[in-house]
Amino acid sequence: MAEPLRLTDCTALTKVLVRGGADGALAAGAPYGRARRDGSLLVGLLPDGWLVIAPPGSATDVVDRVDAGRDGGFITVVDVTHAYTLVRLTGAAAPSVLEKVCSIDVAEAATPDGAVFRSLLAGITASVVRDDEGGTRSYLLLCDRSYGQYLVDVLLDAGAEYDIGVHPH
Repeated sequence: MAEPLRLTDCTALTKVLVRGGADGALAAGAPYGRARRDGSLLVGLLPDGWLVIAPPGSATDVVDRVDAGRDGGFITVVDVTHAYTLVRLTGAAAPSVLEKVCSIDVAEAATPDGAVFRSLLAGITASVVRDDEGGTRSYLLLCDRSYGQYLVDVLLDAGAEYDIGVHPH
């Protein structure tokens, strides 16, 4: 039986934006367009920028860890937890739902686990991170907080035919 489709609000997770040289230690950990887990999720969001997604309330720890691991170059580290909405779309039908609201090919070969891209989702700019959970297709969707409810409503509408469920984090 296929995994049921569910939408989970992950907005409370810590989100720290790091900007710095594209040849630093973070770039080696998660190059632009890729994400990897190492306790937290390191997302290569920009050629010279990363988003660290970690448990709620851990911004200070993330900032300290990034600062301790920097390789001497200039970087900026900003807690952007409250600036963005973050939702997770999980289930076998997740790619079908995304295809309704996004023009990016989300087929397995085009966006494997760990892929990161920015696109318009139903007319708003969002970052998408393929972050499978236990072998089940899953996507983290990040947008400006002011568009969060709109994004959730659009995803619920697009997922209605798949009996989408909403789950708290």
